[in-house]
Amino acid sequence: MLISLIVPCYNEEEAMPLFYQEAARVAAQMEKSHGAEFEIIFVDDGSKDGTLRVARELHDADPRVRYVSFSRNFGKEAGIYAGLKAAKGDYVATLDADLQDPPALLPDMLDALLTGDYESKDIVPLMIEMWEFIRDFEGDVPGASARDCGNYLDMNLPMAKYLAKRYLENVLYDIKEERLVYPE
Repeated sequence: MLISLIVPCYNEEEAMPLFYQEAARVAAQMEKSHGAEFEIIFVDDGSKDGTLRVARELHDADPRVRYVSFSRNFGKEAGIYAGLKAAKGDYVATLDADLQDPPALLPDMLDALLTGDYESKDIVPLMIEMWEFIRDFEGDVPGASARDCGNYLDMNLPMAKYLAKRYLENVLYDIKEERLVYPE
């Protein structure tokens, strides 16, 4: 199974190597424990520092690292959506480059997905961010309910892409071919 890590970045030059080290450590652990392969997709959201340079260096050093770069700052949601479009994984996680969302939680998240143990109190904090993402779609998407965030964990990559697209279309904009296009 392939797990895609989407990492939106804005001026994260200093944080990216630290994130990469931790993500690579967790990836090695999960390769042994779960048979999982990883790709890490850094999305440079028009950074003014060396974020794009660091993404290129990490890509050159590790073929699991990929990157998308915007010509200017479009916001975190656009970065997430571009990452979802680029992702090839069976499962996708969005993580902040500053390690606010520690990659060390990924094994527990995957275990919850694979076992269906969504009621564990340990998984509840992980579901909060997911709930925030789907809360605006209650009633629109089968299984998306503010009262049962566990259903989000059942969603596969196509559903995640659908939700991201709906979110952006309803709130801000649509991305086509890694360019920001405002709706007419």
